[in-house]
Parts: sequence; structure tokens; C-alpha cells
Amino acid sequence: MWCQDPNHAPILRSNRDVTVELGDNSIIRELWTRARHELSECRRLIVGGYSFPPTDFHTRRLFLEAFVEKAPDEVIVINPDTSVIGLVKKLCHFDKPVLACRDLMEFISTNTAGVSLDLTDFWVQRKPREGTDEHHR
Repeated sequence: MWCQDPNHAPILRSNRDVTVELGDNSIIRELWTRARHELSECRRLIVGGYSFPPTDFHTRRLFLEAFVEKAPDEVIVINPDTSVIGLVKKLCHFDKPVLACRDLMEFISTNTAGVSLDLTDFWVQRKPREGTDEHHR
């Protein structure tokens, strides 16, 4: 997921189905509290490749709580499964049309106004292994 707001750093979450028990873990609790706050101030929300599976109760709850007072102004869903659109709208309390794209290439080709596609800060730089063809490129 990607939340783009000029006043906040982008938020990225992988599409892994990871169950996090908040319990008494204050570090995890603080991270989820901050995530809820950052999401609540989000104006443009881009959900890419994540389907909010029923087993990810915590993320579903996070979105329901984050947007309870104010939904984002714009929601973009990048997912070949169109059933995700309704779920995202419900979780974000969003009642406007959603820009839906089947994949990242379709999203990029739409050239949506004001969406920065500079993700260079988030790419992990991988060093080539010595002795492989990659090393000589």
C-alpha cells in the first residue's frame, strides 16, 4: 500500500499475510498507532496488490479506525481482482468512485495527475554475487 501526501513520508506495507498480535508489545502497539495516525491524514491512498484477506484482522481494523472520521479524497486500487475495490471502499469509508488498475503498468499508463512515481528511496540495492554473470554487468 502506498499513501502519498505532501506532508508525510509514503507508507509502504508488503502484501504478506502476517498476523501481528499487539498484546503487551509496546513497540508494535506504537507502530500501529502511528500507522493509524498517518493513514488518517492520508489524502490519496494507493492500495497495490493487497487484498485484505479475512485472516488479516488487524490491518482491516487499522483501516476502519484510521478513516472513521475522514475518508481519503482519492483511492486507487491496483489489483487484478476487482472484488477488492468494494472491500477497500468499505474499509476506508470511501463513497466516491475508485480508480482501478489491473496491474502496475496500467497504473503508470494512466498517468494520474499528481501521483509521484519516484520510488527510488524504497528499492533495495542488491549487490551481485561474485563469480556470476551479474557481477560482470
